[in-house]
Amino acid sequence: MNGTLIESELFRRVTYLHPLEELRVPEKFPIALVAWMLMMFTFHFLCGTLEICDQKKWLVQFRRKPAGDRKTYKEMMPRILINQIFLMLPCMIIAEKLGLCYQSKQVLISVPSLVYNFLVMGIGHDVIFYVGHRYLLHSRWGYKLFGHDVHHSTSANCALSAFYMANVDFCFEILLPYLIPMWLMGPESCVAFSLLAPSIGAVGGLYEHSGYEFFPNLSIASTKAHFMHHNLGFVSFADGFGSPGLMDWTFGTTYEHYQKKNTTPVENGEKSD
Repeated sequence: MNGTLIESELFRRVTYLHPLEELRVPEKFPIALVAWMLMMFTFHFLCGTLEICDQKKWLVQFRRKPAGDRKTYKEMMPRILINQIFLMLPCMIIAEKLGLCYQSKQVLISVPSLVYNFLVMGIGHDVIFYVGHRYLLHSRWGYKLFGHDVHHSTSANCALSAFYMANVDFCFEILLPYLIPMWLMGPESCVAFSLLAPSIGAVGGLYEHSGYEFFPNLSIASTKAHFMHHNLGFVSFADGFGSPGLMDWTFGTTYEHYQKKNTTPVENGEKSD
């Protein structure tokens, strides 16, 4: 056994994760369905919890501005459920049936593979989301054609509004930036990552639309960038809570770039179409 293999085996044992690498789910285990169910529970439980906090006026010290959006919780729910049940779930199941995603049955392939999963998803999502969001959804011709104005009819002040979108917009903003990186991972996408990825993404989306700011001094966990995107419309197309923000920094479209050029930005101003 050469040095590389010895080091690899030692690493696996030191991390205490090597037993998980031997675990497999049954061949017919519905990864897409279970991942979707976990996402639904996570999304609606947290959105409901934050809505209760808004109604009871709890955690007000963490709010950017008083609770309340242009759309009420009940007004937004039907469209959100349609997107989640009739778009997201079928697309995930079809991707699994066609062999495009969710093909590995191993719970954890290896620690490096798990790191690879997060890198591909983080970078892939950032690039795909940015291109679609900036050049299609915020183009003069695409803003209303693809229904992005529906999402911007909210003010990013209610967690539920994260999924309040027109059907086509939902495909560009949610499905493609998620499913394409999953497809690019191929067999390296382990079950653990496949099950958790939609829920992790949902947490990021609902938090940056919630109007709360729990980590004001931690830039990567701040909701300010996306809050300002909804207010101004032409900044921070992809950088937000948990996002690497590579494309926004590369093309100079972060809110920080805008702030440097405009010394007195109106944080609570209305969005410019």
